[in-house]
Amino acid sequence: MSTGLIEDLALYLDTNSTKVTRGSNLFVMQMPAEAANPSTSLPLVALVPIVGFPAVNRFVPNGGGPAFSRPQVGVMVRSTAGAGADPIPTAASALAHTVHDLLVQYPPNSTVSGGVHGMIHSIDAWSPPYLEDRDALNRYEFSFRLNIWDSA
Repeated sequence: MSTGLIEDLALYLDTNSTKVTRGSNLFVMQMPAEAANPSTSLPLVALVPIVGFPAVNRFVPNGGGPAFSRPQVGVMVRSTAGAGADPIPTAASALAHTVHDLLVQYPPNSTVSGGVHGMIHSIDAWSPPYLEDRDALNRYEFSFRLNIWDSA
């Protein structure tokens, strides 16, 4: 998978949401141990690559159409406080759903303004965000997986 795709999705989120800011609580390829600004109360969001599906090139007769790659992107959202401080992880859950809704409503057959990746034809999610686990510091972790059809 091209890192350009994840970079473009991060740019799209940063541009179209007031809830995430690249480098503050939105990260690419990793989930930092702590927020860039430890005083922030915003949950952290990370976009990470996941092995996708084989490319498809048979939508046009005789295989003459563009090849569509089908990468997957994992989205992880982690609360900033442990279970004792936040027994109901509403902020992290709400942010996970906000990011999910924004990404699955990505305009079909378009590119990200200022982005480096090719055309993104569609984005869908396997499921809504779900509570995955707690980390070693007892912070809640939510995640969901995106399926993407693109032609880079």
